[in-house]
Amino acid sequence: METTFFLQTLINGIQIGFLYVLMALGLTLIFGIMHVINFTHGQMYMLGGFFLWWLFEIHHINYILALLLTVIIVAAIGFIVERFLLRPIRDQELFVMCMTIALGQFFEFGARTVWGPLDKAIPTVMPGIIKFAGVAITNERLMAVVVGIALVIGLYLYIHRTKAGLAMRAVEQDPEVATTYGMGIDRTYALVFSLGSLLAAASGALMGTIIVVNPVMGTAPMLKSFMIIILGGMGSIPGAIAGGLIIGLMDSFFSSLFGIDIAYIFVFAVAFMFIIFKPRGLFGRG
Repeated sequence: METTFFLQTLINGIQIGFLYVLMALGLTLIFGIMHVINFTHGQMYMLGGFFLWWLFEIHHINYILALLLTVIIVAAIGFIVERFLLRPIRDQELFVMCMTIALGQFFEFGARTVWGPLDKAIPTVMPGIIKFAGVAITNERLMAVVVGIALVIGLYLYIHRTKAGLAMRAVEQDPEVATTYGMGIDRTYALVFSLGSLLAAASGALMGTIIVVNPVMGTAPMLKSFMIIILGGMGSIPGAIAGGLIIGLMDSFFSSLFGIDIAYIFVFAVAFMFIIFKPRGLFGRG
């Protein structure tokens, strides 16, 4: 029984961890390159869940197409936010922070007005359960893990193998160098914010098929994303991946053993310990 419990909890932790990774990658990408703490990130996650529900459940669009449209729509929203609201005040960090906080509230209350305050359930896409060695995982959770891994690999290849990705890395080190890769700083920042929003939306859409969708669903994942990048290292992509999996496993084991509330306390306690004793995180600043 103990072995089965351990394996089941481990599988659950890895599954939820990869969705945390997607969320944290978007946040750390924006911070690492733009040096912006994006407080709208949780609402981009929430919009991902709502748009998938709206397209798939209400308009009966094919699930894969609905998922693609969802991340494209939220990425476009991210582009608009960066281009018209953040760029004019980019050099004033306090104003940028206040703007992202205000936008987060705008999106949350907007979702409540348009879609209502009640929970929405995305219909099952891949019914069925896979069992092995006494451990069970639903097809939907397995699909979420596969898509999450694919997006993480895709992000890595994009950043390290493409011209735009090289421009992003150049901006992180020295904004002036970005021009040598044929991409201006403004376009790089717009792309980074759009990509970060896309990753948050993908995480919210995939999580929405497992739990429920509501206007405040992004609050807890955003807080955990901050804990993840503190644990892994602010601006570090490897740190976001490692931190997401660690927090996912902690969530799974502590929730199973002690309950959700105690799990939250442990996660925040670990983050506080890192802030005090290892402020650069596991991988340092990316």
